[in-house]
Amino acid sequence: MTPRWGFPVRLTPQSLTSTIIVEPTLGLEVSQPSVDAPLGSTPSSDNYIMREGGLEPRPMLSLRQTSPQPMGNIPILGGLEAVDVTGVRSPVISGTTRWGWYSNGSWSVLSYVSAFGIDNPPAGTNTDYWDMTQIYSDLRDENFVVGGNGSYQTLYCHQSNTTIFSSLTGAPRARYLTPFDNYLLAFNIREGTSDFVQRVRWNDRGSISSWTGGLSGFEDLLDLRGQGTRILPLENRIILFSDAEVWQGFPVDFPFVFRFQPLDRSLGCPYSWTAATTPLGIMFLGKDYQVYLLSKSGGPAQPIGQRLHREIRTTIDQPQRSFAVYDNTFGQYQLYYPIKGGSGRPQRAVYLDIAGGSWAPQSFDRISGNLSPTRGFEAQLSSSATTWGGLQAAGIRWADLTMSWAELAGASEERAVFLGSSNGTMYYLNSNATSDNGTPVESRWRSSALQGFEPERQKTVTQWRVDYQADSSSSLTVRFSQNQGASFDLGTRINLPVASGLSQSRVDPYVSARYPMFEITSEAQRYRAFRFYVEMRRGGR
Repeated sequence: MTPRWGFPVRLTPQSLTSTIIVEPTLGLEVSQPSVDAPLGSTPSSDNYIMREGGLEPRPMLSLRQTSPQPMGNIPILGGLEAVDVTGVRSPVISGTTRWGWYSNGSWSVLSYVSAFGIDNPPAGTNTDYWDMTQIYSDLRDENFVVGGNGSYQTLYCHQSNTTIFSSLTGAPRARYLTPFDNYLLAFNIREGTSDFVQRVRWNDRGSISSWTGGLSGFEDLLDLRGQGTRILPLENRIILFSDAEVWQGFPVDFPFVFRFQPLDRSLGCPYSWTAATTPLGIMFLGKDYQVYLLSKSGGPAQPIGQRLHREIRTTIDQPQRSFAVYDNTFGQYQLYYPIKGGSGRPQRAVYLDIAGGSWAPQSFDRISGNLSPTRGFEAQLSSSATTWGGLQAAGIRWADLTMSWAELAGASEERAVFLGSSNGTMYYLNSNATSDNGTPVESRWRSSALQGFEPERQKTVTQWRVDYQADSSSSLTVRFSQNQGASFDLGTRINLPVASGLSQSRVDPYVSARYPMFEITSEAQRYRAFRFYVEMRRGGR
């Protein structure tokens, strides 16, 4: 006989004991309560990165050999990797009044020299950030680094692989610049005593010192709202940001050179140095503290930071000092920003894994603020080989050597992110280091609240396991919470023996909660965690 209100619901029998598998790769998720967050998402994390299916402590700040403070206790305000026409790479940095470079294993200061009677060395302030780029000059058959800062003083140039820099003859006074099709374009310009914040100027093609003849020219973007904040190339076009809009420019046929038009009038990029070019397009921080992507495929900017939007907007301070770097080696967009109650310089960062789409928060000495990064860029780290000339200069004979020539070579190359700090120290992110140049770094990752779909049942966690890899003996601590993260127990330390392949460690807790949650922490360790298993009993005994 059929019941009056239809057939009764038949519940599928379930085991009293179940195992939840958590793969921690979805990244930060603070846009909804942790009980609703998907398994593998992160309601809270610090100093872990999530990429290639695993969770690992972030690379740490390390010094690169000698002279880490080439310009003294002056904030690093700009930098890039310079490459000469023979392929020699030499990172170049800038401060308030000086430029420096990395060569032969150490940092040193570049000497300013006058050019054609122009003697006007840099004289900026601690907030006059530099926009630096590189362009080829056919007159010298060499690449030049060109830079301008927020003081509108002038543009400066440095010929690759030399020890000097000077004012760029004939150049305008501009804040932002970029190369495109062998033109050097300058944006947001001062002429005399007037600021033309929507003006774009470009040089005669191939001649970085000729700004008034040939194909050189300018255009005032009178319909552009706000003032220019950045100019970058993107595929076959130029992107111009103001604090209110996004425009684009294209090369056109003679007698014209470029044509400019609006691309997105709904938002801009008020924080110049957060814009970075990635394989997907240009990523930047908007006025609403949302991260946007301007796709290289075309179209207006799209938000991509919804999962961490609340995290940034509630903690960021002095956003004009924020900056971003794209790490090609690991495929990460890295956004660094100051925090409320901090040093006034970036002490917090979020890394976006381009392949997986996961955001991972980072912090840098949040207590003292001595490690606050100010600007960053990716460059090649090189270890020079031993040369016979170097041995002769040191008075070493062949008969004195105890190693073979191959052992003495020692040449190596790798790419890394360089970060300049507020006290002028140059660091790089080292995946093998276990501290930020001696400052301890705690890595912490927290799971979402488990079994949120069964709010009426109490659960008891009886076993926890982790799949991992470790090149050296490591350890971590696992803690459980019975109140969705309001507090955690003392925790249990777990050893992670060396494992080049996949290995597993376990702990047997006894934690009862309606929504169990766990947290792992470690310090000075290098390992990769791929999967967590949480075994729990549903209901009473």
